[in-house]
Amino acid sequence: MLNAIGYARVSTKKQGDNGISRDAQVATIRQLAKDKGLRIRKIYREARTAQGEENGTQRPEFDAAVAQALKHDWPIIVDTMTRFTRTPEIHSRP
Repeated sequence: MLNAIGYARVSTKKQGDNGISRDAQVATIRQLAKDKGLRIRKIYREARTAQGEENGTQRPEFDAAVAQALKHDWPIIVDTMTRFTRTPEIHSRP
């Protein structure tokens, strides 16, 4: 079974404190992994925006997920691309 990383993000601390949106994302990530025959090694969770200056510079869990994925050549599974970044074309592999 191949390994993967999960990444769940909400945009505000209030959403993060509530947990509902992130919990739904985690459920989707787990189902997507199961459907593809992947084993989730870790799911990184974050309550940070992906817009403006904070995009990619103040998201420590995002940075950790990407570093882990690159280190092991594991895919990152997200609920939707907007949870990963607001500019998916920048981060997509051909």
